[in-house]
Amino acid sequence: MKIVTIDGKEFKDKDNLHRILKKELKFPEYYGKNLDALWDCLTGETKMPLKIVWKNFNDSKGYLGQYAERTAQVLLRVEEYFNGKFKVEIQ
Repeated sequence: MKIVTIDGKEFKDKDNLHRILKKELKFPEYYGKNLDALWDCLTGETKMPLKIVWKNFNDSKGYLGQYAERTAQVLLRVEEYFNGKFKVEIQ
């Protein structure tokens, strides 16, 4: 299983969050930089199996507020969708 680690200390705003996700997860150029696009790319464009480790989640909540929580919820929904082929670990 491929492991991608992202660091919440780097997510100063939504644009930066999506830029980092796009880069680290190798999303296509047309990635829409929103939560619907995140779902679409993870469920349709990303090679599985995959594990995302989100370090310093509380730091990202400090920068992004509820958007960090909503992003985590999308990742957890993707985890349910793939039933073992995708994992998310929030630290």
